[in-house]
Amino acid sequence: MKIFSPKEELTKILKGESIGYFPRSIPVFGPIVDIMKLTDSYFPDGNYKEEPMSRLALGAHEYGNWNAIMMPWASTIEMEALGCKVTIKDDIAEYPLWKSCAFNDLDEVSFGKDIFKKGSFPAIFNAIKIVREKIVNKYSDKIPIVGMFQGPFTILSYSLGFDKMFKYMIKETEKASKALNIISELNIKYASKMLNCGADLLLMSDPVAEGLGRKEFEGILVPIYKKINQSLESESFIHICGKTSRIIKSLPESGFKGYSFDYPKLSLDFVKETLGNKMKVIGSVPTVTHLLEGTKEEVVDISNYMMENGTDILAPSCGLPQYTPLENIKAMAEAIANYNKKNYGIEF
Repeated sequence: MKIFSPKEELTKILKGESIGYFPRSIPVFGPIVDIMKLTDSYFPDGNYKEEPMSRLALGAHEYGNWNAIMMPWASTIEMEALGCKVTIKDDIAEYPLWKSCAFNDLDEVSFGKDIFKKGSFPAIFNAIKIVREKIVNKYSDKIPIVGMFQGPFTILSYSLGFDKMFKYMIKETEKASKALNIISELNIKYASKMLNCGADLLLMSDPVAEGLGRKEFEGILVPIYKKINQSLESESFIHICGKTSRIIKSLPESGFKGYSFDYPKLSLDFVKETLGNKMKVIGSVPTVTHLLEGTKEEVVDISNYMMENGTDILAPSCGLPQYTPLENIKAMAEAIANYNKKNYGIEF
């Protein structure tokens, strides 16, 4: 049996190709304190400075054995650059937190040519370049970098206000669509710059979209998702956490190759049955009950359940809580290794 590199495995799976065994890459990450200590890289610098950011990103592979690197991880990057106020605490594990909106009305939504000189964008692009160089030199370019960005509905909901945005989606759909299309241009430009800096694949996280009804999601947002995908030269997948049963049927039309789902808010059986063979299923080890609060054995058990019952790529159900034990992180990679040894006779 041919053994592919982790980068090849993840890319082939998202393209719908078979590799003959379970892929090693775990592509959804967030820095944890145990890895911060091992890399001597902490927040807030890990969100705003290229060197600690790159060390934290590499830590997922080097200390967690995840065979993939997802970066960046803060959820406020685009919003802060657009003009939202954020709170930055001098705490080793505290993410930047949204504080106030950037726009008062949809008619104000715009971004300038200098957007990527603002906020943490410059550090992110340089950090990706650093990580790419280290992967090439140290790991023969075999480990994938997954560039993560926030989806248009989440960005606009924070930048305008949640109540306003949901109201506009129902009552002023044309204005909402126009503003979302503007933000989608930011998505495309940002994702493309990450690819140019060395990212291999893309993950779009649009968690606020979970609150939409099927009509608004399907009629307004899915065409914008499709536009984003058609503009990018990379395989991509999407994460929307929460109970997305109202909107999941529309996801295959978006162009994303995989869906990272939130278990147990959605069951694996439901996700598999709903998506069929139209999208790859990614996930879903619960981040709080298992990864944060559970034992290593519980993490292994739920990982095995996911692999045995049809998930295509193993991942946490959402971003990792910062105080997740490293032992539980490593348990996911260990579960994949043992699963491949037991079922396919492969030892990596």
